[in-house]
Amino acid sequence: MGYYVLQIEGIFQQEGIVKPVGFTQEDVNLDAPKLLSRQAQQ
Repeated sequence: MGYYVLQIEGIFQQEGIVKPVGFTQEDVNLDAPKLLSRQAQQ
């Protein structure tokens, strides 16, 4: 882990803040259809 991640974890522990879990494999569906295409953005 990077230096700043460890610093933030230390602050969270000192303040009693629950560390966020973040994204897991269960949060991402790689088979989901695209929301936008490059043509729609132009």
